[in-house]
Amino acid sequence: MGRRLQVEFDREPSDDSSEREQRRRRSTSDGSSSSAAIEQPDEDGSNVRARQEALNTRHPFGLPIWKPALYKKSRSVTRAAFMALHARPLRSARQYLKPGNIAWMLLAGWWLLIVSWIIAGLLIVVPRGGRQYARVAAGLGWYLLWPFGRYVERIKEGQQSWTESAPIQLANSDDEDAPLLSGQTTPGPRYSVQQQRETVLGRAVFYMLLVTVLNPALIVVSALSWFAVFSIPMGKLTHTLARYLWRDPLSLHFRAGDFPTVKVANEDDAAEEAEEPAPTVLLCTNDAVGWYYYKYTVDGVNILFYDMLALAVFVLIAAFVIAPLTDHKHFLVQPAVLFPMCLLSTVPLAYFIGQAVSSISAQSSLGMGAVINATFGSIVEVILYSIALTQGKSQLVEGALIGSLLAGLMLMPGTSMIAGGIKHKVQRFNAKSAEVTATLVIMSIIGAFAPTLFYITFAVPEFECQDEDTDMRRCRQINSDFLDDPFYQQTVRPFMYFCTAILPLSYLIALWFSLKTHVKHIYSSGHTTNPILRHVLELFRRTVGPDATTRLNQRLHRSRPVQPAPADAEPQVSRGDVQEPEAISGEQDETALLPTGQRMSSSRLSRSPSYYTYNPADAPSSLANVPRLSEVPRVLAADPDDQLPDLGLLERVADGEGAADGGGHGHDAPNWSKAKSAFILCTCTVIFSLIAEVLVDTVDVVIQGLGIKEKYIGLTLFALVPNVTEFLNAIAFAIQNNIALSIEISNAYTVQVALLQIPILVAFSAFYANHHLPTEPSAYVFALLFPQWDLIAILFCVFLLTYMLIEGKANYFKGSILCLSYFVWLVGYAFVPARE
Repeated sequence: MGRRLQVEFDREPSDDSSEREQRRRRSTSDGSSSSAAIEQPDEDGSNVRARQEALNTRHPFGLPIWKPALYKKSRSVTRAAFMALHARPLRSARQYLKPGNIAWMLLAGWWLLIVSWIIAGLLIVVPRGGRQYARVAAGLGWYLLWPFGRYVERIKEGQQSWTESAPIQLANSDDEDAPLLSGQTTPGPRYSVQQQRETVLGRAVFYMLLVTVLNPALIVVSALSWFAVFSIPMGKLTHTLARYLWRDPLSLHFRAGDFPTVKVANEDDAAEEAEEPAPTVLLCTNDAVGWYYYKYTVDGVNILFYDMLALAVFVLIAAFVIAPLTDHKHFLVQPAVLFPMCLLSTVPLAYFIGQAVSSISAQSSLGMGAVINATFGSIVEVILYSIALTQGKSQLVEGALIGSLLAGLMLMPGTSMIAGGIKHKVQRFNAKSAEVTATLVIMSIIGAFAPTLFYITFAVPEFECQDEDTDMRRCRQINSDFLDDPFYQQTVRPFMYFCTAILPLSYLIALWFSLKTHVKHIYSSGHTTNPILRHVLELFRRTVGPDATTRLNQRLHRSRPVQPAPADAEPQVSRGDVQEPEAISGEQDETALLPTGQRMSSSRLSRSPSYYTYNPADAPSSLANVPRLSEVPRVLAADPDDQLPDLGLLERVADGEGAADGGGHGHDAPNWSKAKSAFILCTCTVIFSLIAEVLVDTVDVVIQGLGIKEKYIGLTLFALVPNVTEFLNAIAFAIQNNIALSIEISNAYTVQVALLQIPILVAFSAFYANHHLPTEPSAYVFALLFPQWDLIAILFCVFLLTYMLIEGKANYFKGSILCLSYFVWLVGYAFVPARE
């Protein structure tokens, strides 16, 4: 049998056990063990994965909950994109019938062929090397017209043909300095000085045309292919070709047919040979598009958000460059065009801000993470609503805040329950786990609406009366401006400011309660020995002190005594409780006890000790026909700069530098460092401020053109669109059967709106109104005086949500009722008459 030419990532057990024992001793010799690594992050942030999983397991109040991985991880879609460019050529009629391949030829292939042929025609008449470069341009044109089933091969000057060479042998894996293949001829230099002189004129003309014509065309096609998402392979293909053409164009050969092969001989058995693709093949693809590339990520961020971020850049160019140059007459800068683009631009900016906040929090201490989340967690909404107040749109702000409360109480938990209920029949959760946020929801409603209830109860209404023909008089109540009411000025406004101060104070008390004094009572469970829970409890070790942690661990051990087990007994997994062995052998370190990346089944399963050892190289793929990482052969990528990014990761895992030791640049290291996260956070905040100003300026065209009330736009668009990422997080957790985390996200979102956003806006309104003298003062003032309809709607929503959660179960029926209730209130707001 032929031996597959690939990089070996697994070592012999005899060699690896000693290294694991040394790593275990080094980790246990540290005074603070693994808890210090989580509580006080490493300088390189290598334990981000452990911290994020710990936070998302027990979801402590005040810290951001984020679904996308904040650490570097292996993704099957990345392997799929890599294999799409390094596949074996398929010669079948189906290649000519695939819609994606035909679309490539019709949209890009034919005109790239024309451009390449024009360049080849110009080069062929150039003396001293023009013909050699014309050969490359002509071959490139044929290849770009229909690259499917064809391949690009690199054959340097003086390199021996692989098809003519003797059988090669696999290199000895024990020799780290040995080449991957033995028996191969070392290529000579690219070109001699004499050869370079003979092609100097043709090379100069070629690179001039490459810089001015060919490379820009390839880059444009690559950018458009990346923007289309599903054609990512063609974007990578054209970008890689542009790099190869710049580096060494004369070594490129564009061919059709089967791969050139080499005979690979086994080192142990010289008679055993196999044919493998020659390591001179650079690129080969069979499909132009793939439906699963919408999952593709760049630097940990989904490619779709990068596409939407390009829309935000275009909005800035249109609003601040094109508009002044065209005197605001160009159709791209009209309010009807800018408004939807600005609204969509808030989605990626809010996502990047949330990712940056979560990344900084995961690499910081608990206190710093809570401060960052409180400061920047609502910065998107605060900026947007503050700009709206400066332009006299207090009704829009009022509607946006009420819409955010309705969405957090009804729509977000409802959609999460529906999404989770479709996949899981019943989802159970501990209703007491969210007692802090649930209590704060009630407190936020009391503090935010107490001034409204006070004003409605004790204010003296004003009536306007008219005499009728008879002796009767017809009177009706007048909705006068509250700023002209002495009762508001003397009584209600001081009470409103008092409530405004109480709201953030309750938030701070909740932080101190949940992260400092009562953490062991809130986030502990006295009837489990789950190693994940132990890992979570270590996260709060420093906040409660080492003595409290010791007492808690002793209580956990006493609650479930460990019976002596036979030597060959295997750990049991039952309903999320993992019974780990008391002693750790030399072949299993402490980090192996944490089944990272695995989901524990609710059924009773028997697991071998190897189950607790997580190796990213053996992680199964979620996409069909995509191999495991350890099955990806390096020979498929002949160029050393075009390797699968995960190969370096796997080599570090094989050397013991991955998840176990937390290599700073390997597996589980942060995607974004603190400096990078801070830069992205500040940059996106500035960009959002500019776009928010344009968005508020253009909202009048929707109000006047479509006849929609200002408050209703705030209730729907301004409340929902900037918070799409929160909805996506909650729904994603619910689909993964973690409905408790989805409910916690909903409650935390509602709490931030009521306890942070509302007080900030009241303070900003008071400060701005004192320095501004508008014609209609009430339009610039945000006060905690809501209509009775708002008060009744919020109270009923709190009652319904509390009733739904008290049982500790979730299904699609409850989610449907919550969503339908939300739409009842939404339609009711559409029929609310305008204030006189």
